[in-house]
Amino acid sequence: MDYTQIKSTRQFKATTGYSKPEFEELYKYFSKNYKEEFGQSYKEYIEENVTEPPKFDSLDKCLYFILFQLKNDMTFDSLGAVFGMDGSTAHNNFKRFLPMLEQTLRKKSLS
Repeated sequence: MDYTQIKSTRQFKATTGYSKPEFEELYKYFSKNYKEEFGQSYKEYIEENVTEPPKFDSLDKCLYFILFQLKNDMTFDSLGAVFGMDGSTAHNNFKRFLPMLEQTLRKKSLS
């Protein structure tokens, strides 16, 4: 699923719980938090460590994926079908990025 193709605010909010401007603001914090946590951007991580094309080639897609699942509460097999991966990969990606979102939201609420 390519979230950048969503044109209406209604659809964006229906899939994530956020408007696109709210999502973009959250993404700034999420990206900053990722860099603080890992000492490099997600793009740098991919360039240096990933040998096969990743399911998410950018961190904003990871954030969208997490918000989509939190809003829609799909089974991981269904979530994987929507995002072009198998259910176990969807589960692993969710478990990988959810703590980063939780940490980001905590930090954002303190600022």
